[in-house]
Amino acid sequence: MNLEFILILFVFFLASFVQSLTGFGFAIISIPVLTIFLPVKHAIPLGALCGFIVNFALFIEFRKNIKFSELKEIFLGAIIGVPLGVFFLAKASPEIIKISLGIILLTFVIYKTLIKINSTKVNSKYAYISGFFSGLLGGAFNTSGPPVIIYFAMNDYDKVFKKAQITGYFIVLSFFIVSIHFFTGLTTKNVFWDFVKSIPVVIMGIIIGSFFFTRIRTEIYDKIILIILFLLSIYLILSNIK
Repeated sequence: MNLEFILILFVFFLASFVQSLTGFGFAIISIPVLTIFLPVKHAIPLGALCGFIVNFALFIEFRKNIKFSELKEIFLGAIIGVPLGVFFLAKASPEIIKISLGIILLTFVIYKTLIKINSTKVNSKYAYISGFFSGLLGGAFNTSGPPVIIYFAMNDYDKVFKKAQITGYFIVLSFFIVSIHFFTGLTTKNVFWDFVKSIPVVIMGIIIGSFFFTRIRTEIYDKIILIILFLLSIYLILSNIK
């Protein structure tokens, strides 16, 4: 096992730990780093498979709190968005994909850092829009989280309910994305075997993240994550502009 793949395993461990600790963040942390070491069309389906393991573990934990009736509009939007995103991934150049991902990450960091939105009951039409863009980003980059996280942040729900609904959405969309990657041929044998080799560190990250869930303040991790995402977004944008 070469040093490059050891670094990839560490990224999967860190991403699994963060999502297990906070409820989201696996793809946002892992995919940009993976695209530094791996071809983007190898990194994204590999990240999707590993992310599915994390989402499944969280689904088991929060299954009693998930209300799928609250997610139907988001799912309908995502059904349209995911195939378009996968088509974009299959056709677009790696440079365009990396620049787009960098812009998405930078936008997310700016939102989390600067924009403060008062929680209220948001019109359901925004759930369709959120689902569409989430599906589009999920199919193209396996980074479906930001639109849905923003949508639930705007709604006046308690923290447990928000985390449960986000988990319910992620497990369904994650399965959908992994399935499309498989049937479109993006999940190759090499991707699958790299996934198999990554499973132990993903599980380790899930276990340790769950252990620290009630023991460590997540605000510190949120700030560190935002700094890392900002640096990665700048790198992805600048390194691929010709």
